[in-house]
Amino acid sequence: MKIGETVYRHPMTSPPGRVYPAKVVYIHPRRRFYEVEFTFERYGDVQSFRQSYYFRSRQGDPEYFKRSCKE
Repeated sequence: MKIGETVYRHPMTSPPGRVYPAKVVYIHPRRRFYEVEFTFERYGDVQSFRQSYYFRSRQGDPEYFKRSCKE
C-alpha cells in the first residue's frame, strides 16, 4: 500500500455490506495504521471525509521498519 493508491473500504457511517473507493492519504511511519479519504458527490455537492484503519497487525510490518531505518 502506498500514499495516493485507491483502496476499497467500508466507512463506519455507511450501512453494512458495502465498500467504497478511497484514496490513501497517510501511512504511519511504523505502518501501525493508515488514513483514507472518501469523496462523495451528491446533487452536485462534493463532500469528503477521512477515516483511519489499523493494519492487520497493529505492530506494523517489522521487516518494513527495518528496511526503512537502513535507508
